[in-house]
Amino acid sequence: MSRQIPLDVVKADGSRVKLGTEIGRGGEGAVFEILDDQNLVAKIYHAPILPHKADKIRFMAQVWHPQLSAFMSWPAGLLQKRSGEPIGLLMPKMPGGKDVHRLYSPKSRRDDFQRADWRFIVRTAANVARAFHTVHSTSCVIGDVNHGSVLVGQDATVRLIDCDSFQIIGRGKEYLCEVGVETFTPPELQGRSFTGLRRTPNHDLFGLAVLLFLLLMMGRHPFAGRYGGQGDMPIHQAIRESRFAYGAQRNVMMMRQPPGTPGLGIVGNLQNLFERAFSIQGARGGRPTPQEWISGLQQLESNLIKCATFDSHYYLKTLSQCPWCWMEAQSGASLFPLHIPGSAGVLLNIDALWKQIDAVSQPGAAASFTPPTLEPTPEAKAIARNETTRYIWAAFAAIVALLLAAIGLGFGLTLPSFIAAGVAFFIVRSMMHDADAAKKFQGIADEAKLKWQQASGEWLRRAGPEEFEKIKGEASHVRRQCLDLPNERQRRLASLNTRKRELQLGRFLDRFKIDKTSIDGIGPGRKRILESYGVETAADITGAAVTAVPGFGRALTSKLLDWRAKCEMQFFYNPSQPLNPADMADVEREILRERMQLEKRLRELGNELVQAKSRILAVRHQLRGRVEAVLLDLAQAEANLKAIKRT
Repeated sequence: MSRQIPLDVVKADGSRVKLGTEIGRGGEGAVFEILDDQNLVAKIYHAPILPHKADKIRFMAQVWHPQLSAFMSWPAGLLQKRSGEPIGLLMPKMPGGKDVHRLYSPKSRRDDFQRADWRFIVRTAANVARAFHTVHSTSCVIGDVNHGSVLVGQDATVRLIDCDSFQIIGRGKEYLCEVGVETFTPPELQGRSFTGLRRTPNHDLFGLAVLLFLLLMMGRHPFAGRYGGQGDMPIHQAIRESRFAYGAQRNVMMMRQPPGTPGLGIVGNLQNLFERAFSIQGARGGRPTPQEWISGLQQLESNLIKCATFDSHYYLKTLSQCPWCWMEAQSGASLFPLHIPGSAGVLLNIDALWKQIDAVSQPGAAASFTPPTLEPTPEAKAIARNETTRYIWAAFAAIVALLLAAIGLGFGLTLPSFIAAGVAFFIVRSMMHDADAAKKFQGIADEAKLKWQQASGEWLRRAGPEEFEKIKGEASHVRRQCLDLPNERQRRLASLNTRKRELQLGRFLDRFKIDKTSIDGIGPGRKRILESYGVETAADITGAAVTAVPGFGRALTSKLLDWRAKCEMQFFYNPSQPLNPADMADVEREILRERMQLEKRLRELGNELVQAKSRILAVRHQLRGRVEAVLLDLAQAEANLKAIKRT
């Protein structure tokens, strides 16, 4: 509980300090501007300062040196009442600095870091590592690493705050850090009391890795995932058991990363550093040093390329596609602020682009083939002649049989005579018939017909204009969508008026941060899990959103819904209030996003159309000779078979 801030605040030498506006408040105390010194601020503690703490602040002010100024708000002196009671400290001011959480959370990044792309985040991460290196080079240990201990400037510079909690040992003095946040505490310290505990730089390196992961992975905690075993897996337990939800051993550890999040491959070689930092072996001193992180992050930044669709998307050039486009498609929310060059209602030069597409002429219908009229082959003709000879001899035999039956046997030209003649005809014909040759030519004809069916089918499929027409049709559809964008923009802007109450309520509820609120049963670990699943403010709380988060059953969901309801009770709708420019900007961003996607797709389809035509013409050139050869074989086989069957 905070106490009244005294008006009479002095430095150790007795000179008065004039406190100005309160600019921040935390668990330990509140931070105020100093009216007569723009370079310093005053931190006034809520509770009385114990003598040991006051001695530590005095000692830190004595051992200050310029190296510390670049990255830390190092205590510059003790503040006290006129009576001598210590009440706070002086520390350097970081103008415009924002909590690092405001940068790695996509929702708050849009408001507080409007020019921050992933390059900016990578650069910030490298500066965080530099700050840790500076602390360790002075034989200090941060100890209480957490997301509230780092401020970030608009130029990606960082400053560590709450330095009065650092562990400092030297000159015969020992000041330990006896506080910590479980979601940044290494596995070997989970569940242990910090009282009297000496921290090591290796303990800090775990917290550093968590901070860097949160920055690079859009606020997702490395140990917040879905557990495949029995029961819940709170973050502190997952840390203690080294259940890294994004690691190579995640399946062995029965962990799955949250849905809609990219794999660790987006950070390139840094994934090896994360694996080391969060491994079981890391507790024995193998965690990456700040220098290793600095080197890896510099290499990562040098290998980033701009997304072809969105200027605000930068990603590792070795990836096959932009992970941020994919992630935004999964969530429907922007990860990075979009710079809007003018009104999103102004169309790109779609007409010029369409003229280029429309100028690609249609390849025309695939040619049809007429089978040629061919003479039978000599072999077929020989067989046909043999068949003719067979018929002649069979006929001769029939005549002889008829005469013998009529004259020799005295039957006359009666039915028995003709039966005898017929039998003789078929016997002689069968004896002289070349059955194998007939089967051979029939088989050749059947095979030629099958090959023709396959060849003609392939011709129609690959050489026809259908693929071209399909691409042209899609391009025409995309063009119509592009041309309708100004109308769609007006429709969406108009719809803001019908959604005015909903929008006002959403912005109101966004002021209530879960991380800054005390909710029974929902501690820091559960808050980090909620955050990793996109639930950060009262506006994000719905039954479906919360129950999708691991470990949040009916009871905890009910508590969050009740809290949201209490927040909502404070809301008053003002129908006369004009539309919020941020809501209108959201529409402009949506239209810009769609416009860029449509233009990209139209350009792709233009290229696909040219390629399709070239491919069709090439197929026609390549296949025509083969198709004609197959048809020629069929015509020859049918001519041969016809010649044989005719006889």
